[in-house]
Amino acid sequence: MMEANVESNIDRLDWEEIIAQVFYSAELNRDFYKSVYSSQKEIDVIGEISRHIAVLLRKIIKEATTM
Repeated sequence: MMEANVESNIDRLDWEEIIAQVFYSAELNRDFYKSVYSSQKEIDVIGEISRHIAVLLRKIIKEATTM
């Protein structure tokens, strides 16, 4: 889910729009994330979200340093 929101849009949308999509998706799928987060046995939800946000932050920083 996060890959569709972040990586798929990274060259198409502004980072502000991507962040908004991430939070919208998290809200829309709240029950799923809550169930996975509570078990934390197979999937590290926080780690997964963090990795996708890190991809976005690297792009923002790269663009800022090339301006």
